[in-house]
Amino acid sequence: MHKLSKDTISRVLYHFDNALSYSQIRQLTGVSVGSITRIVSQHRPMVPKSKGGHPWKLNESDLRHATRLITSSKCNNAVAVTKVLQDTTNISVSVQTVRNGLRDEGLNARVVQEVPLLTKRHI
Repeated sequence: MHKLSKDTISRVLYHFDNALSYSQIRQLTGVSVGSITRIVSQHRPMVPKSKGGHPWKLNESDLRHATRLITSSKCNNAVAVTKVLQDTTNISVSVQTVRNGLRDEGLNARVVQEVPLLTKRHI
């Protein structure tokens, strides 16, 4: 690996500061993406790093609404919350997405104890 000149490093940082993607910077300067990453991490350490993944389908207000539906006993489970959210916000989300959001809000699933049916012997 050869050392990059100060002019090349300054061009990479200039393009990075102008919000170009790493692949665009690579095309303009001829520097590999790994080298661009190293240069940016050395010269711009305060730049926040991406956490990766895709954005959430449920925003803060949708999660707050779902939490209120559960805590106020208007809905008993995530399936009912999903239906209400789809009717009110017109957002199609899976039941698992609602479960994950409720879990992140601090609500845990609980198993409802089933009461056995009484037989003639019990009466």
